[in-house]
Amino acid sequence: MIEAALTQLLRERSGLTPDGEGNYSIFPSTQTDPVNTAMPRILYTIMDGDEDMTDDGPIGIVSMAIQLDIFTAKAIDGRLIVEKLRRPANATNEQDRGINGYAGTIDNTQIMLTTFGTRRVAMAVHIEGQNQTVARNVLELNTTYRELPEQNNE
Repeated sequence: MIEAALTQLLRERSGLTPDGEGNYSIFPSTQTDPVNTAMPRILYTIMDGDEDMTDDGPIGIVSMAIQLDIFTAKAIDGRLIVEKLRRPANATNEQDRGINGYAGTIDNTQIMLTTFGTRRVAMAVHIEGQNQTVARNVLELNTTYRELPEQNNE
């Protein structure tokens, strides 16, 4: 599924490291994210998605817009994550690879292309119920993908 593929891609390319229990703070917005989750964290929301069509009907390729919300304790930390994600996916040095222009297959999801839109917003936000303000960066990510049939290796 695209959600699992996006989560894995963001884990590999965002520069975020897991906590002591091996958990990453990267969630789809449909999953409950406790307020006290460690910073930094990334939430992503699928904003829009349309399946490509021909005269004969759908062809199984989906184009979608995804909003990435990156929360950090300090504004500079958020800016560094944004810069890391926006780097070219095919950079020579593996540690320098972002997700801009990424194409590849993760599990049974073939991502054909990811690109960033022009929308980028940075702001300070107050966490409801706590006396804390954090930095929030919002990015627009566009991706084209298709789900491949399950492989039966029997």
